[in-house]
Amino acid sequence: MEPLQLAVLGTVIHGAGDGQKVGYPTANLALAVGSGRAPAGIYAGWVRGVGAGPLPALLVSGVAKEPQGEPRQEVYVVGWSGDLYGRRLGFEVVARLRDVVQLPDLASLRAQIASDVAATRQLLGAPVEPAPP
Repeated sequence: MEPLQLAVLGTVIHGAGDGQKVGYPTANLALAVGSGRAPAGIYAGWVRGVGAGPLPALLVSGVAKEPQGEPRQEVYVVGWSGDLYGRRLGFEVVARLRDVVQLPDLASLRAQIASDVAATRQLLGAPVEPAPP
């Protein structure tokens, strides 16, 4: 599958911790000068800057607002846990999965994220992992 011609590059900064609260911690990116900015949506792709090689990941674009009023770019690295604060990450978009939608409750949000992770794994040929509790 040919990647879309979009790459996002940034340094991981502290966010509100919402991803951690639902069991899918995201790395909030302060974008590098000249980096691409994905339009609002959920994307599947590869992240670099974590581990030895590219890892499957989701990019969530345009959900929350940074203090400067810009839509936030957040990355969930599939199957990885650890501290990413201060690291420089690059995300290469492979496919746009869907629009950002408002969900009615936490259970619906968890189910949607699990579905997005499964779609990402399938698109990228990554092994399956169990969903978090």
